[in-house]
Amino acid sequence: MHPLTILEDISYKLRVSSPRYKFNQTGNPGEITCTLTFLNKSWSSPPALTTMQGAKEDVARLAFKDLMENMEPNLRERLVKSLKVQKNKYMNTNPQKKRLQKNHPREKSQRKVTSKESIQPKDQNQNQRSKKNFIGNKPRSFGWLNHQASKGRQNPNINLKCPCHMLKEFCKFQKLGEPVYDTKKIFDAFIGKVSIGDFQQEADCVARYEICIRERASELAFNYLFNQSYEKEYLELNRERKEVFKPWNEDVRMDDAKEKVKDGVEEGTAAYEEGWSDDDEELNLSPQYIDYAISRFQCPYEQQIYPSYLYYPTIYRPQVVYGVRPYKTYPTLLSEMFCAKGGEKIKYEFEKLGGGWYCSIIIKNHAFRSEHCERKKDAKDSAAKKAYLAFCNPQYIT
Repeated sequence: MHPLTILEDISYKLRVSSPRYKFNQTGNPGEITCTLTFLNKSWSSPPALTTMQGAKEDVARLAFKDLMENMEPNLRERLVKSLKVQKNKYMNTNPQKKRLQKNHPREKSQRKVTSKESIQPKDQNQNQRSKKNFIGNKPRSFGWLNHQASKGRQNPNINLKCPCHMLKEFCKFQKLGEPVYDTKKIFDAFIGKVSIGDFQQEADCVARYEICIRERASELAFNYLFNQSYEKEYLELNRERKEVFKPWNEDVRMDDAKEKVKDGVEEGTAAYEEGWSDDDEELNLSPQYIDYAISRFQCPYEQQIYPSYLYYPTIYRPQVVYGVRPYKTYPTLLSEMFCAKGGEKIKYEFEKLGGGWYCSIIIKNHAFRSEHCERKKDAKDSAAKKAYLAFCNPQYIT
């Protein structure tokens, strides 16, 4: 410890006044002396020092050395007693714990032996799950996305990557081909889709500017293709683990497929009870009800976006495009279309049926009914989309 700190600590433990320092200027320019008064004694530093801090430390060092050699017996006894009290205070903070250890000295060691025996598995060959085995090897797509994010952190100008740019780079990385955009203008709005080989993804909205439709279609396509590639690579890298199943083969009979998956899922788990049944016709391969490892690649291919249980990427795109909001929903566009012409406010009628919702709209003696949707908002969007696209056709406008 520093001599200044030691003197302050001694004054606190003895409950006396703190050391007092006084500086004086000698006859020679630049030389400073310091006088210390502590415990009714005084010490002075040599006049050869040129800084106040150096003079203060020097006199504290002299005072500490003198106190350790010539301290009064009563002060030394008080100082030693205060140190013993402080040691007992920190060593015995819990008297109840100390009393239990004194009355039951062997109970703690017995509990240790019991806990060790309970930790050991009954079957040594049993393959238990662990966090390390659960993670497995990281796919190439994961490293690619981290590389894109690191480039954005190093250079802020690269951070605002639009979905079109991200999709183009990902297709180049996976060798999927160039994205091809197909947009159409209906009335005063754009709709469109993006094609990458045999894969097509439509934009789920309409927008006033063509670039907004391209970005929305690219965003949906990028999310789908990235999750598809990520899960496929994950299954290939970790196919030897029990937690991950092998990819689905449509040529294999359902009985053989059922036996293969049974080997990968323990009986009694949620994945076993909900995913399989005794009847092959009632076999359930939906990702919503079985374990995360059975992804859409174990099911016959359908071109739609499934919920992913592994990783969702972040798209670096600007919040505002050309100074306007990039996307508008169909109810907003439909309301703007008729409010601009002085029409009445659009009324939406909802009907709950079969565990879902239907929405109906009547505009100018034309009725539009939505598809069956799980959410009320989706039903409203579906009905508004049908009405908006219908009235964009000139034959419906009077």
